[in-house]
Amino acid sequence: MPQAIHISPIDNVVVALHPIAKGTLVEVDGLAHDGSHSIKQLTHTGKEHDFVWDGADTLLFPSCRCKEDEAPRFYQKTVFYRLSLSGGEAYRAFEVPYDVKEICPCGDGVHYAMAVRIDHTRPDPRTHTMEECEDAEDYILLEEMPFATNGEGYTSRVRMTLALYNAETDETKLLTPPMFMLGAFRWAGKQLVYTGHSYTTVKAKTKGMYAYSLATGETRTLVEDGALAIYHIGEEEGTVLFTASDLKQYGSASGQDFYKLSLAGGGCEKLLAHELVPGTSPITDST
Repeated sequence: MPQAIHISPIDNVVVALHPIAKGTLVEVDGLAHDGSHSIKQLTHTGKEHDFVWDGADTLLFPSCRCKEDEAPRFYQKTVFYRLSLSGGEAYRAFEVPYDVKEICPCGDGVHYAMAVRIDHTRPDPRTHTMEECEDAEDYILLEEMPFATNGEGYTSRVRMTLALYNAETDETKLLTPPMFMLGAFRWAGKQLVYTGHSYTTVKAKTKGMYAYSLATGETRTLVEDGALAIYHIGEEEGTVLFTASDLKQYGSASGQDFYKLSLAGGGCEKLLAHELVPGTSPITDST
């Protein structure tokens, strides 16, 4: 199967990472009702990763195409390229001094939300000496061990952090605290909506939901952490749609219910209770 598939926001065009030639973008054009289509290879390096649409006919994707794209020793760096489906070569768009795992354009052509991986067990070369960074290579810190009481949760200090890149200033700002583990995130109603949980000992099963405003730079809580295990989020006309569980029925094996929440204000409303999960069954100590 293709590694990633995204449909154009306007035209009936699909772009996918090729399942055979790994790391190659291909365009599937004109998906007519009779099944006819055409396929065109867009890139040839085999070094492409996941991608997003950055406009009606432009792709934005991370790649490492030359020596300049490689991060110096001990540093992290992700370089993004743009490619127009109208023709021409992919060109270097910008770079971010972090290991970016996911990117989401904020719709204004300037701001881009990102999930970046930060390992707090390793010294940061921007705040530590090269000698300290070299010393850290001599050992492996074993800290990601299952919590002994229930076999769930970890004490790792590796985090997925929410970051915001500004193309006008070429600056990247971290939006969440160091010990916050980012869940899902997306651009919704002129706000950046995301889920996650802060922890220093054992990671909880629940997540809070938050909204960051580009206009004010302020973050507000939409769903308090501790109430729901939130999984997927979407948005439609200023309303956040998401799946979540209160974990009361079968714990981690509980079905995901459907909720909606207005970004203008107000609490959550359950749209559909999904009490049964086909193909799964609760497992307890008595089984």
